[in-house]
Amino acid sequence: MALWSLCVEEHFYLMWSLLLTAFSQRRHRIYLAAAIMLMSPLARLAILNTNPHLGSYFKSLSHLRLDALMFGAVGAILFDKVAGLVTVRRAVLMAAGALMVGLILTGNLRDHAPTPLGLSVGFSMVAVFFACVVVEVAAAPESPLTRLLEHPLLTSLGRVSYGMYLLHFPILELTLWQLGPTEDGLGLAWRFVVMVLPVYVAARVLYALVERPALRLKLRFAAPLHAVTRPAQH
Repeated sequence: MALWSLCVEEHFYLMWSLLLTAFSQRRHRIYLAAAIMLMSPLARLAILNTNPHLGSYFKSLSHLRLDALMFGAVGAILFDKVAGLVTVRRAVLMAAGALMVGLILTGNLRDHAPTPLGLSVGFSMVAVFFACVVVEVAAAPESPLTRLLEHPLLTSLGRVSYGMYLLHFPILELTLWQLGPTEDGLGLAWRFVVMVLPVYVAARVLYALVERPALRLKLRFAAPLHAVTRPAQH
């Protein structure tokens, strides 16, 4: 099921919040993050060598995917340092994007059978790229990338993206069951349309009936702005 990544996120949030409490100095947090970012790809390779039959489970075991979130955490820790390094920041973004696309096109990041290169460098490179995107948007709200992501079509999809994520898997399975396997390009394109439209419509309904009311409800429990920004009194 598609919910595996939510488990990875919850495990990460629990672990990282405790570690941030235990290590208050930024340099210690960087050392710890670097260790985790190195541990996960090495663990993936180690398991590949000892248990190659695990296959698709490489993407869903929390300790093998902590680096996917850790790169974003490091971006937050170092944001004040990298925000002003425009050239370096964008060079890293473009390099990570190019490497990610190259790994995808060469088949190293296949969903159910990633190669050793995809398991080690590939998974981490995807995380680096999207962490760089978040940092770029936060550091340069007027950049072309930010304006692109603010396009009405993308923001409309963004509102229902969580619902699409939750619903795409059962609808995909139903589509495969109804249409059967196909290898030709036209068949794949038709399958994509048949799958995406129901997913989008179902996600819109879910957003209207569940997400939007829940988002309004949470405002009742939000702390007043002055309570959040008021300096602590000693």
